[in-house]
Amino acid sequence: MSPGVESGCVLLNTGTAQYLLLGADPTIAVAGAEVEVTGTAEPGAMTTCQQGTPFRVTETRRINP
Repeated sequence: MSPGVESGCVLLNTGTAQYLLLGADPTIAVAGAEVEVTGTAEPGAMTTCQQGTPFRVTETRRINP
């Protein structure tokens, strides 16, 4: 997890892609955390973050506490 260039934007870096997490639990999806998310990529979604492929999160889980 890493912060986006815009305030409030959180990115998940997979090593091959970068996803902008939409609706992730903000207490779990924080910069530096290892997380597992469930959801759907929404490449056409409009955002103000200007980074990554938008990904609508339905579940957020921390991997390493």
